[in-house]
Amino acid sequence: QAGDSIHVFVSNGRGEEVDVSLFDLMGRDTLYKGRHPALFQEVRDSVAIYGTDWEASFSIPLPSHISTGWYILQLSREAFSASTTLMVIPPKKPTKPIAWCLSTNTWNAYNHWGGFSIYTPNHTPTVSFHRPQLLADPFIQNTYANHQLFYQAANKDVYLATLLDSLNLDFDVYPMEALHEGWPQLSDYQTIMISTHSEYWSREMLNHLNSYLDSGASFVNLAGNVAAYRTFLD
Repeated sequence: QAGDSIHVFVSNGRGEEVDVSLFDLMGRDTLYKGRHPALFQEVRDSVAIYGTDWEASFSIPLPSHISTGWYILQLSREAFSASTTLMVIPPKKPTKPIAWCLSTNTWNAYNHWGGFSIYTPNHTPTVSFHRPQLLADPFIQNTYANHQLFYQAANKDVYLATLLDSLNLDFDVYPMEALHEGWPQLSDYQTIMISTHSEYWSREMLNHLNSYLDSGASFVNLAGNVAAYRTFLD
């Protein structure tokens, strides 16, 4: 939420400082720029299943005055750059008309950081959110290594965000966990929306969505292959 501190977890093999930027998705406002030390942290063999268990490298402040919505945290050093999605959630009753649930479950399912994912040849049925999330990068490139990731990642949602912005339609963004947990503020929105391959749903997500629809909310589905697999969140 606005005003929180963001704990950033980095492993840098050279142990050098990294440049850090925080800005809104449309690139209109840079909220933070700084340079921080980032040391090497061990990557275990089981990291894809159990997470990195890294120590926070540093923390940066999230301004208390910013609007809720979709922001980007970007780290760079020389020719290297990596970005990740940051969702700023309303603390109380929302004021925007649209709640957009990004496909965070699908991002994690396809994420092969740590050696394997649900889709790699040495696949696993269990994957951790507590590791670098390659598909949460809205600027991911369609390289040979990223080819499969490219078509499931946040970069596809940028097109819709740009369209909504051009129509002056304000929105907040949430992880799919919000629908799983049944966060009560979702019922305060006029519309709940999903997009881009929202493939992995829990039974609770479907039940909560039905409850929101029964309460009078609208639902916009702009994704394919929705709720194709039943998912368990721990």
